[in-house]
Amino acid sequence: MVMMGLDVGDVRIGVAFTDKLLFAAHPYGVIERGEDEAAIEEISRLAQEKGVSRIVVGIPYTLRGEIGVQGDKVRRFIELLKRRVEVPVIEWDERMTTAAADRLLRALEMPGRKRRRLLDQLSAALILQSYLDMLKNRGELDV
Repeated sequence: MVMMGLDVGDVRIGVAFTDKLLFAAHPYGVIERGEDEAAIEEISRLAQEKGVSRIVVGIPYTLRGEIGVQGDKVRRFIELLKRRVEVPVIEWDERMTTAAADRLLRALEMPGRKRRRLLDQLSAALILQSYLDMLKNRGELDV
């Protein structure tokens, strides 16, 4: 079983996958957002290629726990994605994951251009890892 994590932004979509044993989430790459149809087609292709059992998409709640403008955009994208893929699409709270990913890359003294390239995929991995951790804590994963 493999899971896919997505950090959906206006310009890029960060992509991450778990290993087959569901021990950890790993950054994979980014998909340029462009037209939603093309981005969703690429996500669908990757999901089939990797044998994905579910897709976890980060929802950017506000610090007050509300869905803001960006959250509405991501939810519209999720609705389009659900029509195209045959696996469950899970919405997951992504509050602070981009900030955490940025802090980590800065702590590693990653240069700005390289940091920006890695930020979205690392954010996707953090989203997916937090979902995995929740499943493990609830005893819903047999690992």
